[in-house]
Amino acid sequence: MPVLTTALLATVIAAEPAALPLRKLRLYETGVGYFERRGNVGPRDDLALPLPSSHLDDALKSLVILEATGGVKINGLDFGSSVSESMARAMAGLPQDGEEPLAYDDLLESLKGSRVQVQSTTGKVSGRFIDLEGPFYAPVYAVAEPERKDAGAGDDLPERAEPRGEPHYTLIVLDDDDALRRIKTDRVEAIRVLDRRTAERLDVAATALSDQAARQSTALAVQAESAGRLGLGYISEAPVWRTTYRVVMEHDELQGQLQAWALVHNDTDEDWDGVTVELANGRPSSFLHPLAAPRYTERELVAPPDGLTTVPQLANRTVDSLYGTEIGEGFGMGGLGLVGSGRGGGGTGHGMVRMGTYGSFGADSGGVTLGDLAELAKAAGSESGALFLYRVADPIDLEAHHSALLPIVQQRVEVEPITFFAEDTYEGLSAARLVNTTSQTLPPGTVSFFADGGFVGEAMFDRLKPDERRFVPYGFELDVELSRRRTTLGEEVTVLRWRDDKIVESFVRESELVLKLDNRSGRGRRVYVALDVSRRADLIGDGVVELDYDLASDTALAATTVDARSKVSHTLRAKELHSRTHEDPQLEQLTELSKRKGVPEPQREILQTSIDRIRRAAELVERAEDNGRVIERLERDLSRIRKDLAALGDARVRSAARGKLTRELLSKESQIDTLRKKIDEDRAEAKQARRRSKSNLERLEDWTPGAPES
Repeated sequence: MPVLTTALLATVIAAEPAALPLRKLRLYETGVGYFERRGNVGPRDDLALPLPSSHLDDALKSLVILEATGGVKINGLDFGSSVSESMARAMAGLPQDGEEPLAYDDLLESLKGSRVQVQSTTGKVSGRFIDLEGPFYAPVYAVAEPERKDAGAGDDLPERAEPRGEPHYTLIVLDDDDALRRIKTDRVEAIRVLDRRTAERLDVAATALSDQAARQSTALAVQAESAGRLGLGYISEAPVWRTTYRVVMEHDELQGQLQAWALVHNDTDEDWDGVTVELANGRPSSFLHPLAAPRYTERELVAPPDGLTTVPQLANRTVDSLYGTEIGEGFGMGGLGLVGSGRGGGGTGHGMVRMGTYGSFGADSGGVTLGDLAELAKAAGSESGALFLYRVADPIDLEAHHSALLPIVQQRVEVEPITFFAEDTYEGLSAARLVNTTSQTLPPGTVSFFADGGFVGEAMFDRLKPDERRFVPYGFELDVELSRRRTTLGEEVTVLRWRDDKIVESFVRESELVLKLDNRSGRGRRVYVALDVSRRADLIGDGVVELDYDLASDTALAATTVDARSKVSHTLRAKELHSRTHEDPQLEQLTELSKRKGVPEPQREILQTSIDRIRRAAELVERAEDNGRVIERLERDLSRIRKDLAALGDARVRSAARGKLTRELLSKESQIDTLRKKIDEDRAEAKQARRRSKSNLERLEDWTPGAPES
């Protein structure tokens, strides 16, 4: 059967409206761009905003009129509605199973009842398409296999069946002369839809069911009156702009040259001609929201009072189809008229080496105040607005689906080449101490470093505000070695707290840190060493080493200069606030805590009271266990006495012997009863002592540093 060789739809291709010229583009880090279009318009001009179908919702929720001079009046915007795949199939009378591809007979079935023009090898027939018969297949013939050389005279040769050909159908058409015509599809060359509404619905279905529907261009037509100048702005999804830096350093100076370049992509189908480009360094909120597709709500179905209908309910439907409320796809994103959704790419850069992070001090310090090492760092810069804007100096020309690398910053900055040792490591890194001495926030990006007439390494850094600084490692240092030793000199408790059946112990730890550096190169080195010291600490150097702090990694630093081919050693002392938690503390832990140096005397007394009560509880439990063992011995004696009494039986013996055994039996039973009562009393008292011990520990929370100790 020949395939359909011409289009089902005969549509007049209208001239596309002219696009309102793009004059300005602002790109954001959130995956959107702000498009600004301006131009002169006439009273009858056809203007449009060219957009991919998937970007239509963004434009509808953000479109703003920026300029309308000379009497220009905007009456509205016109665009083709988008529908879900299931709705498109239902409107066009196509099968509802969204997983199955559309076949030739599906399209023919959808044309039933429509006026068509059928062109076949015998001529043209116009009329109403009534029905479709088929499918029919060509006859099947069996063909014998060629004779085999080894076949005997009596052997039966197997038969081979030819595969069946493509099916064909018979169209039943009521022509314009009211005559029924039967036309075989294997003779059909083209079918033209004459009903405009049917053609439009098929056109909508063809668009919605296309795999490229989201990328197809949509003309957002501008309905304007009068002549004048018009300016419109809107946001639409756009590639994230990214930054890449170059830093040229000089070893003998603390200044270097910073160059920043922005990578911009034109992923639209429109050439940018003389467009002003701005790059926004910030993250304004933006979200996806479906607006373009029609929405429907369910209404209550109220039956007529007599319960009568105009057609039989089950004439061509089942009870299930009457009950259903969804079209084809059922629930899901299809119900929103969407084919899919996307997110703009992006991210932030991170340094090659993590310098260490310390959490905040969890418990209160009991009135002890140590220094904040972050005060060693320069005050961070601030911004007055939400965004920094980089404006490319000259308007740019950029072809559709091309990219450009645009210069945005070239300025001298404070930069110092250093050797950097990360926390708890012994391998040095070549790094730069970079201070943003510009007036602009530098967005995250890659950075290539140059020194001594060539490339020396590369890295990434996070967003850098004015006056902020970063320690950026870009390579490995082979000529400087570090050895470090840390010795704990002592600990002193500052306060104890009771939290959720746990004792939280806050204490100050005093340590000695020894740093030894060996520079084997022929050039002096400026060295920074990250220290394993918490932020809330007192840090004292040896008078030679300088103390610093990196806010980005929340790390204390020691800085020193090591001359060429020389060694240095530095000793530092640190006092740090720490805490540790004691889960469900028992006698041994409480006893150890009570002996710790620095425990406030009122809290030490609380601990001692609880210790005494726990010990009393232990004594009571031990006494109860001893009495239990006595009961076991008495019960063994009772068993022996009962056996002796049983052995006497009815024998004639003196009553004195029997009486003695009986008195002994009664005495031991009385002792057992007394001991059992004492065991119950001791265990109850022990339980009460443990409960009172825990209740007493809760008083740790009530003690306030500086309160009287009496």
